[in-house]
Amino acid sequence: MPRVNVQRFLQSPSCCGVAAAASLANYYNPDIDFMRTRKLAKETLDKLTDGLYTGQAGHLLNLLGFKKVTVVSSDIDFLDFSWAGLSKRNLISAIDNASHELSDANSRHMCRDMVQFLERKKVRNRLVIDYAFPKYIRKYLSKGIPIMLSFNWTMFFKFPKYRKLTPNPTKGDYEWHYVVCSGYTKTGAYIVDSQYQWYKYRLKDYRKGMYHAKWDKLLTCMGLSADLIIPEEYDPDSAVI
Repeated sequence: MPRVNVQRFLQSPSCCGVAAAASLANYYNPDIDFMRTRKLAKETLDKLTDGLYTGQAGHLLNLLGFKKVTVVSSDIDFLDFSWAGLSKRNLISAIDNASHELSDANSRHMCRDMVQFLERKKVRNRLVIDYAFPKYIRKYLSKGIPIMLSFNWTMFFKFPKYRKLTPNPTKGDYEWHYVVCSGYTKTGAYIVDSQYQWYKYRLKDYRKGMYHAKWDKLLTCMGLSADLIIPEEYDPDSAVI
């Protein structure tokens, strides 16, 4: 089954999206690594303490040299399936309106970043509101194009929720995690994972960061807020790194 050889980088805290973007860019340009990508993200994006929003991750891939980036998202915290058939212009308008109307500050921020991602000049960015993730994984990996993928890390590994590095079942938060999808089989997807600090004891088999995730488990943990981010048309001359 299709599988590509993607370099794994070890992330620093809250930088799984940066590490995944670095791996995707490194596949086309070996001079790009995690440290250079992290420096670029710090210089051009908001603070990285809470990780990257979807629009920021797509923007970072543009800055790394990808002229076309497609986001496939089911994140109904800030999107709506009634927008799925809109033109790009009307979709931007709908998301921009939502950025003023949503009650949750995080969702408003997601909207603003997505609008900026879609409005970027000299690139062809697009958003697809859908949850048929295996279809897109098979389509692009069959072309040899690795992609970025997000899932609920806490659920996937049956890990406790944490608050300030301490397990807290009632007030703790779950973690969303960006990885690279480097291939697929009939039963699941191959994952390249930048996380390593937590992969010990019962999770020690994941420490190398290369594993196969069964479709049912992966799709369950992608749930209501997952993204695929698909980078295409790499142009080293357009990279700002």
